[in-house]
Amino acid sequence: MKNIVRALCSLVAVVCAACGGQGSSQESAPIQYDLSGAFTGLAAFALLSEQFQGAACGNFLKIMAVPSRPATAILYGSFGNNPGCLDRLYDQTVAAGKPLAVEVHFSREVGRERGALGSRDFYGILSDKGISDLIERMSTATEASVAGRVMDILTLTRPGEPNIKYLLSSGLEHRYSQAARVKMLETLRKYWPYELVDNPQPMLFDSPEGIYNEQHSYTARARRSKCIVNADGQDVDFLSRPGISAWQANATRDEVTRYFQYNVGRGCISLFWYAEGQGIDGLQNSPLLERRFNIRDEDVLTISEVLLQAEGFYSKE
Repeated sequence: MKNIVRALCSLVAVVCAACGGQGSSQESAPIQYDLSGAFTGLAAFALLSEQFQGAACGNFLKIMAVPSRPATAILYGSFGNNPGCLDRLYDQTVAAGKPLAVEVHFSREVGRERGALGSRDFYGILSDKGISDLIERMSTATEASVAGRVMDILTLTRPGEPNIKYLLSSGLEHRYSQAARVKMLETLRKYWPYELVDNPQPMLFDSPEGIYNEQHSYTARARRSKCIVNADGQDVDFLSRPGISAWQANATRDEVTRYFQYNVGRGCISLFWYAEGQGIDGLQNSPLLERRFNIRDEDVLTISEVLLQAEGFYSKE
């Protein structure tokens, strides 16, 4: 219950920050951008890792300076909780006078099926069926755990910045039962004042009305107006290190171009993803909190060129 009260207090702070400027001087009022529609950028699930805060963060920020409407996606807790690089992203984007979209995944559900969740994941000891059963019941204690985690995620936001769009996914590639899927979104809605995202696995397009639907891989083609595509799980074949084709064949530059052309043109938040940038070396990887991340200097230009090309796919309407 204390966690629920704390989360509600955090919501009050969000509302107060949004209303704080009313009745005050109107000088130097910032431009208010339309935060609907397409954004582009680089997924960085490990942005909060201690190991991401050095050179990887520096090169990530170089890439994120390219889009006119930058976006990223991060995982809460799984890799750590250091907000340093996120704060630098905020500062860089606000200073450039651009809008920004930041998606946070509430939990790393993709690792649950193979028992690969860590100590900071949400009920990491439970199976796919176990977490669905827990969410379906949604006891007072479980809701308090959800509320507390949302409150912690809200500390990463900057409510006073009008041009940052926040989205919270109910779970990265979740396999919730249909009842748990709906219950989780309903519960998050009580404590999260921004947009919500449904990222089911296998791919489904029937997310509830008003909820963003998220699809993965460079073959993803959005079918809804509120849409996120992230190539998570499919590497590319045109960077300095050979791609890892353990899950799907590596995407070519032409395939990546078509991915952005289709999805950006339909107003989706569209993200570039590749394995090395996520600290993935192959099928066997070090523990999440110890994983190292590398965004190579020689790859910064190539990824930047991909995102620069994507600028040409925004709808002209």
